[in-house]
Amino acid sequence: MIKKMRKRTVNIIALVLITIVISTGVAGASVRKAIPFEAYSLKGEKIDVDFGKEFTLLLFISSDCLECLYRFLELKDGVQSLQLEDEVRVLPVCFDCDWRKLVQLTQAVNSEMFLVPEDLKAKWGVWETPTCFLVDPAARVLGKWEGEVPFAEIEKAIATYSRDKRNMVASRKNTSSSCSSSFCY
Repeated sequence: MIKKMRKRTVNIIALVLITIVISTGVAGASVRKAIPFEAYSLKGEKIDVDFGKEFTLLLFISSDCLECLYRFLELKDGVQSLQLEDEVRVLPVCFDCDWRKLVQLTQAVNSEMFLVPEDLKAKWGVWETPTCFLVDPAARVLGKWEGEVPFAEIEKAIATYSRDKRNMVASRKNTSSSCSSSFCY
């Protein structure tokens, strides 16, 4: 009797786990919410990182990594050349930088860089530098790249999101709705 109950319990747990895996699917595993954090400027000012305004290319760098500086400049130039400054911001953050080294890096690339707590790399899953994340305005992580950052993929993801958003707005305008003002019934 006890063996039957154990077997039945194991079967129920397995069924529940399979249902959860199937219901979340690939999208559930590949898109996750961005973990909020605070960054600090070289002046020591606390900056709350807000993902709600535009796309953010969050670039984790190390102070001793020349590849990091190259990728940062590549991202910055890519955003400028495509004239995406209003839609995309490049946010370089350093988790192991001494502020003196960060001053040198900032002067070298002529752009502001930010300090973040060391534990942020584990929370975001950063195991090497440079690591870049694409975060959309809804604070969803759309992509992660370690080492080389393929700007063409980033551009495609931004265009897809923007197109989907425009299509969604257009479809709302073309269909009747049970909404008046800001109240839906």
